Amino acid sequence: MPPRRVRIMGRTLSGIVAHAPWLWGVMRGPVQRFWDRMAGGWDANESPNRTQALQSALGEVGEPARVLEIGSGTGSGAAILKARFPQAEVTGVDLSPEMVRIATAKVPGVTFEPADASRLPFPDGSFDLIAQNNVPVYFAEIARGLAPGGKVLITSTFGPATPYYTPHKVLKRRFGKLGFTELRSEQAPPGDWFLATKA
Repeated sequence: MPPRRVRIMGRTLSGIVAHAPWLWGVMRGPVQRFWDRMAGGWDANESPNRTQALQSALGEVGEPARVLEIGSGTGSGAAILKARFPQAEVTGVDLSPEMVRIATAKVPGVTFEPADASRLPFPDGSFDLIAQNNVPVYFAEIARGLAPGGKVLITSTFGPATPYYTPHKVLKRRFGKLGFTELRSEQAPPGDWFLATKA
């Protein structure tokens, strides 16, 4: 379980992104530098449960041809997505260029690039599935990046105890306002997952 200080910091940032996204511009630089510093030792400290919720949910997303993982870190989630959908074009983005460098060297068959999730560098409707694990949710950008009928999958390692966690009631409300349907929340102990479909 992450330390309480880390959970509070992550929860605060997730709240800012969900409720006051205009403040992200002030936070972006420090957050990027923090994750660049963490990148070198990230794999050694990664929880064995980190991707359990992601793996448990993938049977519910169909067979996407174009997949984006937001906040791919050093690539563990993107590797799972590529293994589950070997014919798909899988792209991973992360705010940290150092995380992207490590992921690129580690995970074959996936395109990684540094990107800010609040301004994804892709045209509208580029993906059939957008997945993210343990990162803040940029609702409008996810909606923009998904093709009609595409799915968004939000997973967490420790449920509400995850540092970067957006409560499922917020996910349901915000994606519902954006016209998403089939909004679904499930437990995957110790984590959970949320799935919705773009109308």
